[in-house]
Amino acid sequence: MQEELFLEQMVRRGTDKEVLIKRILIVASAVVIAVFPYVLSISVGYLIGPVLMVAMALTVWILWRRVYREYEYIFTDGNLDVDVVFNRSGRKHVATFDVKKARLIAPVGDEKNKALIEGRYQKVISADSGLHPDDCYVLLGEIGNQTCKLIFEPNEELLKAIKRYQPRNTIC
Repeated sequence: MQEELFLEQMVRRGTDKEVLIKRILIVASAVVIAVFPYVLSISVGYLIGPVLMVAMALTVWILWRRVYREYEYIFTDGNLDVDVVFNRSGRKHVATFDVKKARLIAPVGDEKNKALIEGRYQKVISADSGLHPDDCYVLLGEIGNQTCKLIFEPNEELLKAIKRYQPRNTIC
């Protein structure tokens, strides 16, 4: 019987510069769009302007929080959980994969399995940083009845743990 194994890894999506640019664009768009409700309220009525401003403020707040994103991989006894963490506070579970049942775990650019990696899948989950495509791996598996392709960026320790549970279909 194998001992219990628990590993965590965080992968940050994008760079500080990208996050800053996106946040500046959100604010600039909000300022430009802020003029529209006032022009509309003069021609239609005074109630619609404030309602649209509140709706726009909520939209900006939601977008602002979702710009900074990290992916967390949690590997526990053969199961790989993928969560997305928004703005270092909000967490959303993305998927859970049983590594023992995975069809393939290989680098994205693996030529030997190119046809399998580039095949059609019902669900594609991209949980990588977007910065280092050469470090990305693909996990082909199932979630429920859906065939799924996970693109992720594991470190060496996580790859070794995955290979222990699925040595036959893991290519490092």
